[in-house]
Amino acid sequence: MTQRYILRFQGRGEAPSDDVSRIERAVRVIERTPRMLLVESTPARVNSLVAALPRWSASEERSVPVPDARPAVRPAAAAPAT
Repeated sequence: MTQRYILRFQGRGEAPSDDVSRIERAVRVIERTPRMLLVESTPARVNSLVAALPRWSASEERSVPVPDARPAVRPAAAAPAT
């Protein structure tokens, strides 16, 4: 089963083009920045890539829900009994 992973270059500067080419041949690249790649692949393939490329780390893509920023009307507080 394929999943999405973020591969992050841990060295200085931009990721080496040789490393990026190797990754692109092994997995499906969805998006890239100078230091990170969003890829889709199996866990075994990603783990073997990271093992072969020591300056890279991998983590599963996670979605974080955005909180509702709209103001809400609070219910009126109950009046104390007299």
